[in-house]
Amino acid sequence: RRVLFRSIIGNAINLISDALLLTTMFIGLSVLDPLISACSVVLFVSVAIVLHKIATKKAQKIANELVDFSIDSNSKLVEGIKLYRELSISGQMGRYVKSINETRRQISRLQAEQAFIPLVGKYTFELTMIIGSLLIAGIEFALKDAASAISSLAIFFVAGSRVSPAILRVQQTILQVRNGATTARRTIEMMKELQNIYDDYPPDSRITRNHGDFIPRIEFDKVSFQYEDNQRWVLEDVSFRIEKGNLVSVVGSSGSGKTTLVDQIGRAHV
Repeated sequence: RRVLFRSIIGNAINLISDALLLTTMFIGLSVLDPLISACSVVLFVSVAIVLHKIATKKAQKIANELVDFSIDSNSKLVEGIKLYRELSISGQMGRYVKSINETRRQISRLQAEQAFIPLVGKYTFELTMIIGSLLIAGIEFALKDAASAISSLAIFFVAGSRVSPAILRVQQTILQVRNGATTARRTIEMMKELQNIYDDYPPDSRITRNHGDFIPRIEFDKVSFQYEDNQRWVLEDVSFRIEKGNLVSVVGSSGSGKTTLVDQIGRAHV
């Protein structure tokens, strides 16, 4: 909670400071040349609005996909750790690892696209500044003398060089907040789903332990087993009985079949 609170406060402070900077710059430049200052602000704000709509839609799509792939990747990792022996025995480990690698590759791709979005805004504002400079230079030199045209162009450069970074920071801050909100929303949805599942089971419900005629005993009766790629019998005519409460140790040299014997109890080999 502290980290989330600090992140929200930090983004809010940056947003307010950049908004104050834009207001101060607009007021100051309006004193020098109201028309050029107003045109500069309108131009950059218009580009920022269009760019923000496009970037927001793209960023939210990436954030949703990134959350889905992250959940899928983490679920597969946990499942793979739990089912490591079963996957190894069944020969499915390679396919499972390939599936996890593909998921991680998609996550890397989405993270790269997410990191590239701010650069699109930066390059767009730089291109806007170049095009705006050419337009203003052409208009000013056609309608005014050289001194007035150069002064107007200088004011536009000053406005653009100070206004565009502030607008870009505002846009990036809003994108960060929305991306965080998307992740938080998905987390809250999962928490609600888990809560609904938990609510389906009353607090006083208990796991029944009465299994009728079930006898808690492990018994092998002449069990034999060999792997498909090995002609040697790993287990051959093995018989024993373990009663409830008995403590039994399985000992033997490496490759004697201890693990295979334990796997047979859990029917890991069919």
